[in-house]
Amino acid sequence: MSTLDLDLHKQRKALGLSLNQMAVLVEIHNSIIQDQWQGEYSTIPKRVFAERLDLSQKSIFNILNSLEAFGYIERIGENGYIKVTDKAYNTK
Repeated sequence: MSTLDLDLHKQRKALGLSLNQMAVLVEIHNSIIQDQWQGEYSTIPKRVFAERLDLSQKSIFNILNSLEAFGYIERIGENGYIKVTDKAYNTK
């Protein structure tokens, strides 16, 4: 799996995402890279995403729902693990 493009504006437009949606997607991606021992899933609590991005927890919840609806993230069971899907990486 490749990394997200450095040209995030172009990537964001291609994915059809808002700035906040892209920020959350990049934050998930970065958390996976930083915690490689966790594998390909982010285990960071949603409240931490909210604090880091200065968004409400409700906003994070809504953004995660929309990213999942677009097929850009996948949630694993009740534990809250989140994975960025290949669809997010392969959109040009």
